[in-house]
Amino acid sequence: QPAHRPPLQTVPGAVAPLVRVAPRGSARTGCLLGAVGDLFWDPHGQDDAIAFCRRLGDRAEKEACYTSLVARAPDILGDPTAVEAFCAKVEPAYRKRCPQSLGS
Repeated sequence: QPAHRPPLQTVPGAVAPLVRVAPRGSARTGCLLGAVGDLFWDPHGQDDAIAFCRRLGDRAEKEACYTSLVARAPDILGDPTAVEAFCAKVEPAYRKRCPQSLGS
């Protein structure tokens, strides 16, 4: 793994099945938000975090996942151009969560 990633971080495809073990509802949502937060703790994790959200099948869980990502993007990425590029990678149905100033 690259040096900039924490040692326990894993690829999205390996994390998603672990999240599904948590009971549905707030426990599972909390678990997935923790997982996606671990994936997207710096700019290098954005693609893994987006891939994680994309893999979720439950609409409410996917909504929570993307809402969390988009809310964190400005703080993690900083530059509005980087946030705009990030939002372009988000599934179209969830881009509405991107900052209005980006014209999404």
